[in-house]
Amino acid sequence: LRQQKPDLPKHIHNWPKTWKQKLWDVTNGLVQEKINPYVRNLVKEYCHTTQSNVLSYELEYVSSIGIYEGKKHYATRKLFNEGDMVDSVKFAGIELKKAQVPKEMKAFLAEIYDGILLHNWSEMDYVNYTNELYNKFSSFSIDEVSFWKGYNTERQAIGFLQMQVGTTGIAKACTYYNQIIDKMKLGKKYDEIRVGDKVRFCYIVPTNMYGINCIAYKPGAWPKEFNEIFNVDYHVMFNKIILDPLKRFREACKFENSDPSKQVVMDIFSL
Repeated sequence: LRQQKPDLPKHIHNWPKTWKQKLWDVTNGLVQEKINPYVRNLVKEYCHTTQSNVLSYELEYVSSIGIYEGKKHYATRKLFNEGDMVDSVKFAGIELKKAQVPKEMKAFLAEIYDGILLHNWSEMDYVNYTNELYNKFSSFSIDEVSFWKGYNTERQAIGFLQMQVGTTGIAKACTYYNQIIDKMKLGKKYDEIRVGDKVRFCYIVPTNMYGINCIAYKPGAWPKEFNEIFNVDYHVMFNKIILDPLKRFREACKFENSDPSKQVVMDIFSL
């Protein structure tokens, strides 16, 4: 949902307190006098019960603009919370609230949501931001782009870097790490990953000497010996950690799906 007057929160913020209270009272009155009677009537008609007050609504806050991606998945700019002016952004259920996303990437996702909620970004503003972010993404360290994952279910390897069919990506990545550390005789220097550990997970360019496309490692303990063997697959990681989480965001904002890697190529040839 896009607000047509992005300066509305600023105007309301400057209202006298009595005007602010009036806005809250009017909105709350709509909930109590219109919505709740309608809901109680629905309960009475369709649930065949005299206890029509089993379902009712209370006004929690008033917002000026919101991005509603699905049930319990939204971001909104709150103006009032129980009658008090707050003017703050509230996130619920979206990717930047999830523990697996590294904090550095959460900051970029938050900036994109803030662009819509606070600065009235257009679709072109969004495209330009993601293009610029893609251009500098490959300069980030593996710690900045790697997911946080829990290694909860072990799967037995059927050989060196060979796993059973159906093995999860995180189980593969942890097994790859353990086997390669053992093969390189680095077991005394780096701890083995065990079931129950919280680890970092990253996609890597598969044209490495071991032919694997992902790896896990202990937080803060990326083996320096891996630097000459593995390279982060920045294209895949950008899609996984930035573009994929924004899919429902784009749908809610009615933005087209754009690929920054292709956009960069198009820009070059358009010179």
